[in-house]
Amino acid sequence: NGLPRGSWLVVNASLSAVKTGATSPHELLKLHRRGVKIYSSEQLHAKIYVFPRRVYIGSANISTNAADKLDEAAVRVTDAV
Repeated sequence: NGLPRGSWLVVNASLSAVKTGATSPHELLKLHRRGVKIYSSEQLHAKIYVFPRRVYIGSANISTNAADKLDEAAVRVTDAV
């Protein structure tokens, strides 16, 4: 079913991400029409870490480049789906 109305999505929707096919403007438009708020960060570098009973979804790196140049974020999820 995807993201429900009122959800927020942060994605790299830059021209270069769209041109390379990393981001689909068609899919973003469908989400927007369903009421999802879409924010773009060209420096977003997301990943998912899966552990027993918890998942981290975010972009965090332990590197100088991440500390100096990237916008980093993460969410810890512990609820069963």
